[in-house]
Amino acid sequence: MAIDIGQLYEAHSESLRQLAEMKGTLVWKVLRGKTYLFKKLDARGNGRVIGLRSPETEATLQAARRRKGELRERLRSLRARLAEHARLAKALRIARVPKTTAAVLRVLHRAGLLGRNIIVVGTNALYAYEAAGGVLFDSSVMETADIDILWEARSRLTLAADVRGAGLIGLLQQADRSFEQAGARSFRAVNSAGFMVDLLKPLPKDAIRDDTRRSIGAADDLFAAETRNLAWLLSAKKFHQSAIARDGFPVPIVAPDPRLFALHKLWLAAQPDREPVKKGRDLAQGQAVLRLLLERLPQYPLDPRVLKGLPVAARAPKLKVPRNL
Repeated sequence: MAIDIGQLYEAHSESLRQLAEMKGTLVWKVLRGKTYLFKKLDARGNGRVIGLRSPETEATLQAARRRKGELRERLRSLRARLAEHARLAKALRIARVPKTTAAVLRVLHRAGLLGRNIIVVGTNALYAYEAAGGVLFDSSVMETADIDILWEARSRLTLAADVRGAGLIGLLQQADRSFEQAGARSFRAVNSAGFMVDLLKPLPKDAIRDDTRRSIGAADDLFAAETRNLAWLLSAKKFHQSAIARDGFPVPIVAPDPRLFALHKLWLAAQPDREPVKKGRDLAQGQAVLRLLLERLPQYPLDPRVLKGLPVAARAPKLKVPRNL
């Protein structure tokens, strides 16, 4: 079921993208006594001329109308199938990802940022791993009221045309209008229910030479918090997985390689300056993902040859897979 609903969601997203590319309405318009095919882009009549009326522009108009009709019919069919899966997912109690988390991730996915410039780290990444393994982690391991987003600021950031200039705050407000930045130059946004979104980036190796931006959008957008050792989570292939949100519909998640996630959590749990409450959760999450890797995800082997050369192996050589998993 998880595979089916993930494929349905991708097909739905692709159809939406194709329909968005056809934005505007083709109409005939008379200009200076001649009839032109005109692409109207908004209610004020702004747009552009395609060409004089001719057999070619007649065919262009008919093809566009036919294609839009096909896409809309495809979307109606896909939505109906997704709704059926949603009802089944809720009945089977496998609808897991919280509503606000899902809304944020869907917006980031539509904007083309998820997996390109942004990945999910922290507790919410566990939803991707459990979905891939076909298990449900214990609720005590999953408890959180926020979502950490790791921004890969070294890559070039390209926002979708309809959100250019809005930045991350603008995107978050598409998911929930109550999101606001928690103070000037803050890395955190908070909504009216107290749900937090934190924007993080790795601490640069050379702070003097580092010229990466810390704000996704304008100067008053979220300001990424530089955090040590997060580069570990960016050093391997990203983990793409669809999970199921509490509304029963799929949600895309892009997280770090689960092996690095587990090792990073165990490393955090071993740090003397880590808060005791967080250390306990880090240890539980690291061990849970390791157990999942050993029992359900053999395609991600805990092989020294695979992990060789990773910074986490060099900086924490005493980390081993616990025998009691």
